[in-house]
Amino acid sequence: MAGVMTDERKDTSSDMRAQKRKAKSEDALHLVITDTIKLWRRAHLTYDQTRYVAKAARQALTLTAPAMRARVVARLSREAESTATMIKASYQQALSR
Repeated sequence: MAGVMTDERKDTSSDMRAQKRKAKSEDALHLVITDTIKLWRRAHLTYDQTRYVAKAARQALTLTAPAMRARVVARLSREAESTATMIKASYQQALSR
């Protein structure tokens, strides 16, 4: 019956996702990271030297940065952007009076 409350509740435990301690990428890269740390410690590299080594390795592997990265902050829609621009302009006008 619609609108009538009952004591029965839906079991949501199967719908919930468990929180993972680490992301999958962290698990997959852990061995690479520890091996890199060991190599850099053995070579006593400075910060600038580690940057140079990483850059040279990327070039040797012909790795390039992705053309477009996912944005952290979603952009405003055009309508919201124009509204924000209008509000900003009206504040600037009020200040200049």
